[in-house]
Order: sequence, then C-alpha cells, then structure tokens
Amino acid sequence: MQQAYAIENEDPDKATAFLQKRFPTYREPGRYMTESNEIAELLCTIPARFNRLVFYSGIVPHSAAITAPELLSNDIRAGRLTLNLFADVLPR
Repeated sequence: MQQAYAIENEDPDKATAFLQKRFPTYREPGRYMTESNEIAELLCTIPARFNRLVFYSGIVPHSAAITAPELLSNDIRAGRLTLNLFADVLPR
C-alpha cells in the first residue's frame, strides 16, 4: 500500500490502475465493506440500536455495516439520523 501512496502523490490515475492490477476488490463496483477481503480484515461489528453511541480511534479504518444499501434513503422522514464527529484530544 505504501507504493500506492507514493504513486498517488505523483499521479492519482496511475495509483488506481496500480491497485486494480493487484487487488480484485479495486476492480469491483464501490460498496460498503461488510466482510474481510484481501485488503482489509473485519475485526468487529457493532449492531445498530436506537440511541447507540460508539467511540473508536479515528486511526482505525472503519466502515458502516450496511448490508442492504438499496434501503438507504435521502428522505429524512424515512431514514435515520447519524452524526459523525471527529475529535483530536491530547492528554495533559
């Protein structure tokens, strides 16, 4: 992956081609990651629950666990409200 970052700094289009050549995941259509693959290991899933608040380190790669994206809606009356908040807190 470090080689892909170096290529991306020079030319983002070349980085995409580099990744597509080496990893099947980059040749597939975009989707929510709901299982392990050759570039990421699923370590934990937190089930959805009303009024749930989840804290985790921002340096941990993460994704929404959406198994049925066709049910997502832009209608705020039909969907759910979520807040993504990033805080950089240094100990004193």
